[in-house]
Amino acid sequence: AASALDRWLSNGLELRGGRDQKGFLFLYELMRGDVFFKLLSNDSGHTLGCFLLRMLPPAEWSGKSMLMSTLRVMAHNPQLARHLPKFEDDRNVKVTVMFRGQDVLHKLFERVAAVLKAHEADGLITWPNHTFSFFERQPLVHLPP
Repeated sequence: AASALDRWLSNGLELRGGRDQKGFLFLYELMRGDVFFKLLSNDSGHTLGCFLLRMLPPAEWSGKSMLMSTLRVMAHNPQLARHLPKFEDDRNVKVTVMFRGQDVLHKLFERVAAVLKAHEADGLITWPNHTFSFFERQPLVHLPP
């Protein structure tokens, strides 16, 4: 497991899969608990998923997309992950690449959105704080020579 993790990090993770095909779906299923991957016996897939999420390139991590929004909500709400729908690949021909026009991800996001709306209506989602206090520089203190 450690050598696989080292390889993924060395090759670089990407939201759309990258060289090792460890992108959104891998992180989603890892954080949901569908993928069994542990370094130590008491590791949590959710915690490892949150760590790997931070290893994405900054442009992807800070970008605005349905993929990142879904992963961010999961990262900040571990209790929610088990309620999100399992990814089901019902394509006739299963390849590792998802092509535009295939509605496998569209179906998943429709179901994810429904679960999120229901949990938000019940007040069960914690949103990360994005308001930070403004840094004010303190007046300079001049010391005698």
